[in-house]
Amino acid sequence: MNASFVRRPLHLLAATTIALGTLAAQQAPAGYTVARTTLPPGATAVQQTAAGLVYCTGTTLELLPPGQPATTLLALPGFVFGSFTLPVGTTHVLFGESSTNRLWLVPLAGPAPAIPLATLPFNYDAVLLTPQRALVSAKITGFATNDNDLVAVDLGTGAFQTVAKLPGASGPLALASNGDVLYATSSLAFPTPLGTAQLLRFPRAAIDQAIATQATLGPASATVVVSGFDAAGDLAVDDDGDVFYADWLQDNVREIDDVDGPAPTLGGVLLDHTGVPTSASGLQFVAGQGPGVFEPFQPTGGTLLVLETDFFSTTALAAVTTARAQLASTVVSPIPAGPFALVASQGPANGIGLLAFGAGRSGSVLSIPLGGFEAPLLWDSALVVGAALVPVAFDASGTMSLPLVNPGMPALAPSLVQVFFLDTAGRLGTTPSLAITLAP
Repeated sequence: MNASFVRRPLHLLAATTIALGTLAAQQAPAGYTVARTTLPPGATAVQQTAAGLVYCTGTTLELLPPGQPATTLLALPGFVFGSFTLPVGTTHVLFGESSTNRLWLVPLAGPAPAIPLATLPFNYDAVLLTPQRALVSAKITGFATNDNDLVAVDLGTGAFQTVAKLPGASGPLALASNGDVLYATSSLAFPTPLGTAQLLRFPRAAIDQAIATQATLGPASATVVVSGFDAAGDLAVDDDGDVFYADWLQDNVREIDDVDGPAPTLGGVLLDHTGVPTSASGLQFVAGQGPGVFEPFQPTGGTLLVLETDFFSTTALAAVTTARAQLASTVVSPIPAGPFALVASQGPANGIGLLAFGAGRSGSVLSIPLGGFEAPLLWDSALVVGAALVPVAFDASGTMSLPLVNPGMPALAPSLVQVFFLDTAGRLGTTPSLAITLAP
């Protein structure tokens, strides 16, 4: 997915009130954490690539490698508003801008292109269908027309063809995990009617067939994933089938749960920019490693990048990651005879759970899917059988403290503890297991 400058329908941009000021530090909900990197004022078309961060300054396309100064990938002939930057493999990016309507295929190393790849009027967003073909959301028939176009662009020749026409203003694109094309509709009306946006899914086979046969699809070729949200300026698909969207009307980043499942639903707000100078204008999900998924209280894995900007002087990239609750003992092992406590922190406010206590040493981490829960249960295999379970509760700060007493053991006794919990929304999490030793 991309992260672009203006993730609002173009016909509404002139009517948008731009708030000026300094960046406010939005806090992520419990189970997540957020870190911010300041970008040049007004940076647009921001995208993390294999070579580093790429963004448009208005007059240049820049690459910021990790720990190095920025270098210029492309000097633009004049000031432009970047629409999107799309990685093409690990060596190029497709850059679109909506001021002169050009698409540029830009290498991440080597000489810049001398001429644009194509001119595509009012290009807005894009996804990569194959290494040689992108699908671009654009109003190629004109700014004031009733339909938006999904356009297949050949990255070798620049040739393009209309694949679908959809009523409304320009909408963002994303790819589902199976390659289906996701598209969020946008109303032409101003003010935008509340609750009228839809997330549509075009089967990949239908897209490929339309390209092969020069056909043009319409809304009837898509299925409605979910309806009733207000607006989506950009989309990002995470690692367990959820979609995040930047709602420019409500000024927040919100989730659509289980898009690949049988019953997708509108989820909660991840970041809220209401009342602060910056807005979320672009999203990108960067996959990570490890057993966790992008759900609260999971181990750190993937990252949701959120471009936050006041569209003038303040721009930052917020990196949202998951944050797992932690478990510790108030007394360092080996724990002598006497009182001590097990304390879990960074847990769910007012959550409930079970603390498992077993003898022996830690085993492998099991990832156990549980029906009705999006996140898997990550559990130490040594605590699957024979562990004693103690009910526990978290306070309003997300802290759990269980006072215990070591009666004094005949010999050093290696032990293992771990906490399973539910938050008030019924979402599960676990702490890592903690090895302790009870001493005589």
